[in-house]
Amino acid sequence: MSLNKNLFQQPPNKLLAALPASDYERLVPHLKLVTLSVQQVLYEAAEPITQVYFPDKAVVSIVTTMEDGSTAEVGIVSNEGMVGIPVILGDNTTTTTAFVQKLYKRNFPGYWASCPVTGPEKFFELCVRNRTDS
Repeated sequence: MSLNKNLFQQPPNKLLAALPASDYERLVPHLKLVTLSVQQVLYEAAEPITQVYFPDKAVVSIVTTMEDGSTAEVGIVSNEGMVGIPVILGDNTTTTTAFVQKLYKRNFPGYWASCPVTGPEKFFELCVRNRTDS
């Protein structure tokens, strides 16, 4: 489901809310609401990141796998950020895995604004290169 700009004039995700209006307006046509569940993997280590996520009522764990197979949490993302940072940094793979750790409202998808990634260059261009300052 694509987002209607009028429905989200003040998005609950703090990162999206902090964007200048012109940047947010450029992203809106590419965003969609998605429903995710606890323990759902958003991306796997060494696999292409195909979506970035802007969670609202959820916590996402970023974990790395050690040589012995154990995992360690190396990051947490909630309504202040974005899941899929490597894409912004110019890569579409990472050494970590991201999964939904907690949802704050049962039977509510939260504001999982998801933006498809056709490659880091495309997303970077959408978010940064086309930016015009007022």
